[in-house]
Amino acid sequence: MKPNTRYYAWKTRKYALPFIAIALLFGLAVIFVMSRVPSDQTASARLLFESAELEKQTQNQSAATRQAERLEIIRFDLQRAETLITVADTFDLFAGFERQDRIRQMQSRLKFRTVPRKDSLKIITLSFRHANAELAANIANAFAAIAVEKNREMRQLDTGGSLTFFQADVTAKQALLDAARKTLSSFQTANSNTMPERLNMLLERKARIEERLLALDTPSFRPAVQALKTREIVRLETDLVAAKSRLSDQHPDVLRLEGELDRLNKHWAMADQLKTQPSQAQGLKTELAEIENWIADIPGKAVILEALRYDYEFAEKQHLAAVERLSDARIRRQVEDVEQGQRLTIISHATPPEVRPNQKKLVLTGLGILASMVLAAIAVFLLNLADQKIRRPRDLERRLGITPFATLPKLTPISVSSGP
Repeated sequence: MKPNTRYYAWKTRKYALPFIAIALLFGLAVIFVMSRVPSDQTASARLLFESAELEKQTQNQSAATRQAERLEIIRFDLQRAETLITVADTFDLFAGFERQDRIRQMQSRLKFRTVPRKDSLKIITLSFRHANAELAANIANAFAAIAVEKNREMRQLDTGGSLTFFQADVTAKQALLDAARKTLSSFQTANSNTMPERLNMLLERKARIEERLLALDTPSFRPAVQALKTREIVRLETDLVAAKSRLSDQHPDVLRLEGELDRLNKHWAMADQLKTQPSQAQGLKTELAEIENWIADIPGKAVILEALRYDYEFAEKQHLAAVERLSDARIRRQVEDVEQGQRLTIISHATPPEVRPNQKKLVLTGLGILASMVLAAIAVFLLNLADQKIRRPRDLERRLGITPFATLPKLTPISVSSGP
């Protein structure tokens, strides 16, 4: 036999026993651990969680926050003691355990895992572990149904609360709008003679009174005055009809035109009476002074009127915005009622695992024994590296740098028997 062959055969005999001992030790440890592992199986149900349509349109941070909050609430609700005990009673699990032990057993076997995606969707995996594969699948499906029902309740509660809030907001905005309309209408009624819209009419009336004072005794004056009065009344009546065709009867502009028409009729009735009285000229002078005072007050009243109109328009815009929000909330509530709030949908129900627990344990045991053999080989390799003794001429050359000129083989002693 060649020297190298004899050397490697010797190495094999030397490290065979440590290799077998180490591999056997680790293999027995693997077999012991696998024997202690419970023969439970895990069944998983998968759910799809998506945002609402309105949240998808907004694409804001608050929508993502609400989505995360709902997931945490669902997770907490599934881990609650009442939920766990209810499911345990339904499937008669751990009947001989104390309440706290039953809760701990259920919590340790239930797993809730969320896989986020780039879009607004999230994949949720609900898993339950039990020795009976079919029972594990049924329990996982029961927890998935509880999660869907909890999400539906939360969404309906959110839409119901939003609808109540927006209804109250519309009522408040309507009250502000009515108050602004009433204030504007009262101001226009109380100061109808000093409104900016009446400036041209007041100037015309002033010019007519001045002409009447100058031509009071002129016989041809009365027909001209009567024609002017008729044109003024016809103009106001035309404006009133046009306003009523566009606005409601309670609109401030409609009320203002009705008041002007009524006052103009009364004014001309009084003017006709003044013609028959001796003090007609004095009455016209008094009316002229009153008109001049009204004209002087118009700039100040115009500023106040502009502010009141701004308040009214602002209240009207706020009311329209509140009505639009209420309409959106109602549409959202209808969508939730139609879809039953199921933004959390079961996409795959839990089914019993195809691999039996004994098969899985057998595969894991085989992998463990293989790993123990690998570890034993590594240990033997390290022991060989630690052996620094010179066994071959090659070791002498590598360590001392000496080249041997001859090698004496190992001689086997021969036993010599003694003679007589």
